[in-house]
Amino acid sequence: MQVAREAIAGYYGGQVDAERIIVTASTSEAYGFIFKLLADPGDEVLVPRPSYPLFEFLAALDSVHVVNYPLVYHGCWSVDFEVLASRITARTRAIVLVNPNNPTGSFLKKAELARLVEICRRRDIALVSDEVFSDYGFEEDRERVASLIGVEELLTFSLSGLSKNCRPASN
Repeated sequence: MQVAREAIAGYYGGQVDAERIIVTASTSEAYGFIFKLLADPGDEVLVPRPSYPLFEFLAALDSVHVVNYPLVYHGCWSVDFEVLASRITARTRAIVLVNPNNPTGSFLKKAELARLVEICRRRDIALVSDEVFSDYGFEEDRERVASLIGVEELLTFSLSGLSKNCRPASN
């Protein structure tokens, strides 16, 4: 298992110590571990909408409630921070990102990450980023956040998957 963690650390350019990497069978399993770690039954996680529909099912397995926050479209998709902030309660344990988002394809921007970090730090909640398709951007974007790897200001989780990252190179 150590060899696998070291290979994953290498994939991230050494930005994360191999000892901080946990290998699971799937991101679904990883979400289960994260929900158990962060939340008690009845606690909440904030999840973007539109987004991948599996979160409600995974959270329910651990008696965690999903509270949606909207992504809005104004020429590009972005987090509606006013609504997101209004949905944080004393039971909120994490904000979940899907980066890039499924189904919108939008990536988190640096300015959005800065705002999310501030919100999470102020409220002492974790930031969880599903980065399974992070390598699939259509074009370079200097404002795009590829990963939360390296964000040290608060508790973060970056989830990815070998089934997507170890694809054969296209011709």
